[in-house]
Amino acid sequence: MSFVPVRGYGNRRGGWRTGIRRPPIANDQVTVTPAPPFGNVLERISVADLQKTSEEHRELAVIRNAVAVTSFNWVRTAKNDKPTTVIPGIPPRWTPSTGVQQLHEDQGDFYRDRNAAQYPQHPMEPTVIAGIHSDPHLAQNIDIVACSSTLGNLLRFVRNQDKSFRIIVELIDNTLFLIRRENSPTELIQGVRGYGHTFPQAYTTWDPSIKKSTSHQRLLRYNFGGLQLLVRFEADGYLVTPENETTNSSKSSIKSPQTGVETLSESFKTAEVEGEDDTKTQVPANDELNVQYAGKPVSQDRIFDLKTRSLWKKNQDLLSEEIPRLWIAQINHFITAYHEKGKFSPEDIVVQEVKEDVAKWERNQNGVLAQLAALLHVIIAKSKEEKKFELSRNEGGDLEVRRLLGDAGEALSEVVRKQWIRSSEVILKDNKEDDVEGVKEEILVWDDGQTDYTACSDECRYCGTCTY
Repeated sequence: MSFVPVRGYGNRRGGWRTGIRRPPIANDQVTVTPAPPFGNVLERISVADLQKTSEEHRELAVIRNAVAVTSFNWVRTAKNDKPTTVIPGIPPRWTPSTGVQQLHEDQGDFYRDRNAAQYPQHPMEPTVIAGIHSDPHLAQNIDIVACSSTLGNLLRFVRNQDKSFRIIVELIDNTLFLIRRENSPTELIQGVRGYGHTFPQAYTTWDPSIKKSTSHQRLLRYNFGGLQLLVRFEADGYLVTPENETTNSSKSSIKSPQTGVETLSESFKTAEVEGEDDTKTQVPANDELNVQYAGKPVSQDRIFDLKTRSLWKKNQDLLSEEIPRLWIAQINHFITAYHEKGKFSPEDIVVQEVKEDVAKWERNQNGVLAQLAALLHVIIAKSKEEKKFELSRNEGGDLEVRRLLGDAGEALSEVVRKQWIRSSEVILKDNKEDDVEGVKEEILVWDDGQTDYTACSDECRYCGTCTY
């Protein structure tokens, strides 16, 4: 497979995601991929049903103890080579221009689901591999593994927003996997237009050590609704930390399967990332995915989300539309770049610290978020009866629990499934309390010391028609 770095934009989405560019397709050649067949409806869930049971979840309907577990970059490969990830990678750095820039409109074709397009057999598997490389006990006490797209769709449902979606649900050991489902792993976004690709190409920079990167994926662990979640999202980039700014992440480390616990930095100061060209080290994965080890961790509180908009929209409240998505991915910074027919001026690029805005939204939306927590508990309960099924919704309708037909595939390959189950096992040394504590300390990974992120972001359905 060959992957070329192109960043995506579509309709209302207004942001960017690195995508895979292919030769342009004329409008009369575009075909719509048929949807996979639907199984029989087993149950229907309404928002009214959730309202009745949500009260018991109100107190815990907040995101707490958010920790960045690991990250990885997708990178370009030569034709017919295996898909390749680099752990932990680095997001692109914000490098704004000091003058006015006239950019060309976006061109090219872009996949709707980047992770599925690059690894269609098991879209969540590269995330699990990266996570286990960083924490060999990753699966302990994890209730749900999801991406910000699947969580975003469930949140839209409880908020009564019109949006169709499909999610594959699979129980592995004691953990529920929520897998985004499109009509095809290589389905294209239609109607791509604007400057959401070309702007980040001009205003962000990949580090030399991962210059062939096409996207940066991050994995968060946090508590919500009395559940432990692992959530993957795609980061637009990171802001450089001022020289006089420090962080509280002196215990941060990432585990390499070849070298044990290898400390990559004494803190998550992005200054330590800049200008370094780390040697890539091969690490084992599976037969279908090539995994390399390079880059430097970047603190979650430096990550930003980026949108582009026409200048005439500058007085509109764009942030309120984006906050639910930011909440899911716990992102602190939001950049809006306004333009006039592709002309971007420094005074029209707004960089915001949005942590307090997202915290306020979380407080105000407590009732809705309690319904989301109730829904997650309902899905978990259903998985005790059906180990594997599908959630689907048509615009404005109830959430349908459907039987999953045989062509849906598995969340993880057999090799990685065994690794996941093994990572849930508790290892005790001679049953001594000190030894147990020693194990816990050894596997403490990539915790930047800030345990209450209430500012948050993306990896949504990225179809260009939603606010997530």
